[in-house]
Amino acid sequence: MAFDYYAATLPASVTHAEAMLLHAFPGDLDTAKPVRPFTAGKQHREQGFRLYHGGVNPHPFFVASGKETPKAVEFVRRVYPAHRVSRADVAIDTVDEGAFDHLVALIDPIARKAGVKVTMVGDPNDEKRTTGRTMYFGAWSSDVRLYVYEKDKEQEARGLAFHPGHVRLELRAKPRKERKSLAATMDEDQLWGLSTWTREVLEKLDGTIVPFVPDQSKRKSTVERAFDHMLD
Repeated sequence: MAFDYYAATLPASVTHAEAMLLHAFPGDLDTAKPVRPFTAGKQHREQGFRLYHGGVNPHPFFVASGKETPKAVEFVRRVYPAHRVSRADVAIDTVDEGAFDHLVALIDPIARKAGVKVTMVGDPNDEKRTTGRTMYFGAWSSDVRLYVYEKDKEQEARGLAFHPGHVRLELRAKPRKERKSLAATMDEDQLWGLSTWTREVLEKLDGTIVPFVPDQSKRKSTVERAFDHMLD
């Protein structure tokens, strides 16, 4: 299990963030196309980490993805412990011809019992399955979603090296309000506790038990939520 994506707002100036990034990872920062709502971006040439800034948010927004993400997480948490997480993905990789069906069979009843939206992409009756199958658990607007997909088919379609039977289970967390700061201190296991049903999935998967982390913002008054929105 490892971080595969990490996006966070850093409590620093753009200049400071760029300097600290290059201090930790010597190299070059190239101009990168910004993503909304930011107006400017930089990308580390060697590591691929991105920094976006400009627009309504005065603080830089840091993004890391892929196999380099774990060391990016370590960097952000060490240098900017007060950062706020917008998204964190955790991946579990398995190489087994029956892994996709096994994982779906394990997760599906838990998700449906919790009333979670379940969507499948890809034809299960297509024996060639050149594009692979993906099962989504959770709505796009959910704080936490799970994905199960045939990673080998994805890699093959992109012309990359792959291992037959490679399946990935991915947790995608998009915490809100107070949980943005809480997520900045949570390890890969603990992020599964952002939802009761993903917490149950992890326990069924490998016996790991993590505490549930409720969204306190849902229990606040309208006035409290409006004030939080001004600070977010």
